[in-house]
Order: sequence, then C-alpha cells, then structure tokens
Amino acid sequence: MENTITKNSNKKRVIAVGNFDGVHLGHAKVLQTAAKLASEQNAISAALTFLPYPKDFFLGEGTVKRITDNNTKTELILKQGISEHITEEFNQKLSDMNADEFTMLLKNKYNCSAIVCGANFKFGKKAAYGAEDMKKACEKQNMKAVVCVYEEGFSSTAVRELILEGKVSEAAQILGRPFELHGTVLHGRHIGTEIGFPTVNLTANENFLLPKFGVYETRVICEDEFFTGITNVGIAPTVSESKNVRIETFLLNTNKNLYGKEIKVEFIKFIRAEKKFTSLEELKTQIKIDLSQIKR
Repeated sequence: MENTITKNSNKKRVIAVGNFDGVHLGHAKVLQTAAKLASEQNAISAALTFLPYPKDFFLGEGTVKRITDNNTKTELILKQGISEHITEEFNQKLSDMNADEFTMLLKNKYNCSAIVCGANFKFGKKAAYGAEDMKKACEKQNMKAVVCVYEEGFSSTAVRELILEGKVSEAAQILGRPFELHGTVLHGRHIGTEIGFPTVNLTANENFLLPKFGVYETRVICEDEFFTGITNVGIAPTVSESKNVRIETFLLNTNKNLYGKEIKVEFIKFIRAEKKFTSLEELKTQIKIDLSQIKR
C-alpha cells in the first residue's frame, strides 16, 4: 500500500514513530495519543513505520516473522484516529542517524511539530538511542516529544511468543482482537471432502507468523459474512508426506463455495496439537471430538 499522505498540505504533522507490528493495545495508546495531540495542535496525525524491518535489513528478509502485513497494519493504524500511515525506507543512512539527525529528518521532510513514541522505542546506529534521546533532540528543534508508557508485557515480541506457543487467546488480550491470517482460498487435496469435512485452504507465507501446529477454534470472515470454523495449522501428517505447511479450515453449518475469495481467519482458542492418526476413520472420529469443543 502506498503512503496515505495528505496531498498538497502545508499543515504540521504530529508523528507516532515505531514499527507497530501487530498494532497491539500498547501501540494503540501511542497512536491515540498522537491523534489527540494533532487535534489539539490543528495538525495532521501520522504514523511512521519502516520497511524493510530493521532486523530484516541487517539479517535478511523474514528474520522477524511479522504479525501483520503492511496493508493490514495501515487499516489498524487508521482505526486509531490516525490520518496518515507513512512508510519510510530503512537503509544504512537512516540506520546511522543520531537522535538530532532523525528528528531533523522528520521536521524537514514531513513538517513534523511533535513526535510520539513508546518508552521502549530504539533507533539509530546499533539502536543506541531511545525515547529520552528523542525528547532531548526534539527540544533542540523546538518540537514537542511525548513518550507513552504502557502495560508491562505489552510488546510485539510477547505476542509472537504467545502465538508460537499456541496461546492465541492470551495473545488476543495484548492485541485487543484475535490473531488473524488471511489470503485467497485455494483448491486443496479434497481429502476433507472425502471424509465429510470439506475445508477452505490458505497457503502459508514464510515471512509471516504462524501459530503452533495444531487445531484451533476460529472465525472466518468473507465479504462481511462470518462463519464459525475449526482450523488445522500444520503439515497434515495423516494424509501427506509433504512438509509444506497448510492452513485448512472446516466451516460449520455452511457449504458455501469460497474458492478464489479473500478470507480472514481469526484464531479464537487452541484445541489440541497436531498428530498423526493411523487411519482416515480415526482422523474423522477425532474431528468430531474437536467440533464438540467449539462454541457454535
């Protein structure tokens, strides 16, 4: 998605700065603070993020598995009252900037009058600068700086760790919403159809976070319709020797054809780990047990 920058505007900007991966409740506090301050200053509220991710720039793409893609991140950021999502290219020059150079960049390039960040925000060469350095640099530029402190444990790292452990309901408490995967529904192997449980299938993207392999209660959203689902994330060892990761969802109480459509799969609750069954009949029996644990 292109930067959502207001065209031909000479108004000042209040800029919330960070990666904002996942746009969790701590991020929401930073973004809402920026939106409120912008309103008070009659300025434009903006969020500035970086692509590629700094760790990906130094260590290679996919080093940090992302919680949200850039389009979803933009949608979530704008929902917090922010008017613009600016994506700044992360490169060696930006990496080497000190606090004064970084604040000057925002002032000169984006007409920034105030910067808002989280207390743990780091930037500059070897992440040597933090929120307090930002405040001191802003004072020199006659800019305002606001540092937001939010609940301990609210971080993108914590969200990733919980999701990798299958603790999707706990991750949702930090995100303020269920963890989600989305994409275009593809044709699968139709084995689910053979045993009476047809699935809608998504392909895993290796640059994005996946939950622990297993079975989950989920909610599927497609074209403003909502469906209760049960989703298996993993390699489906009972029916395949392939190590390719699959995201396969059986939808309850509908036989609607979703092939080729964009869907969102929200993960509500972990049911059990993935396992290999001795037969399709045994797998079928287990699916019925799994379904009994879902809130319909």
